Amino acid sequence: MKKYLKQIFHKNREIRHCISSRKRAIRWTTIANKFGISENTIRWENNLDSDTLTIGQSLDILPVTGISYKVQSGDTIYSIAKKYNTNAQKIADFPFNEFAG
Repeated sequence: MKKYLKQIFHKNREIRHCISSRKRAIRWTTIANKFGISENTIRWENNLDSDTLTIGQSLDILPVTGISYKVQSGDTIYSIAKKYNTNAQKIADFPFNEFAG
């Protein structure tokens, strides 16, 4: 299989890749499988509605399936958990979080 993604940089455990060649059809499933995450994770992180990928398009790839969230003023771990219908302890225990302590 020919490589169709090129790593551009690594920042805060997030990887940015650029689609660099289109020798064959590029599918979301192929990209998601390459990184071991869900297709929706790629779509959510990159705010994508379309199924179309283009040469030169950059994609931010999270290290795991899920979402990234930038904490806003007034947020608490409990309000974030409620917003995303999850348990606050799961957020606190997630290894990529960097809580000041």
